[in-house]
Amino acid sequence: MFTPLTEEHFTKLLKTAGTHLIFKHSPTCGISSRAYEHVTQRIKETHQPVFLLDVHQTPELKVQVTEELGIHHESPQLILIKNGLVEAVANHTYITANLLIERHVVNYG
Repeated sequence: MFTPLTEEHFTKLLKTAGTHLIFKHSPTCGISSRAYEHVTQRIKETHQPVFLLDVHQTPELKVQVTEELGIHHESPQLILIKNGLVEAVANHTYITANLLIERHVVNYG
């Protein structure tokens, strides 16, 4: 399902070819909880790995991710990284199961 994002994971995924997902989540936010459910649904169906960044448990990593990727911090936030570069970012209520399919963020087959 989700793999907790660490600084080591983050550094490696920026240097690794392929597609990677980071889901920045605030467990105290209702919108973030709904987005978490959408992402979880797709993970169960597709087995797509997703790194989970809990913004309350790892605030320093939240800042590092935001700064190194050159994006504005939002929570919830789903970040698609391809070959070390930000390919797409979805925030708040825009994180839906359909979006994940439309943006080819999840793989079928």
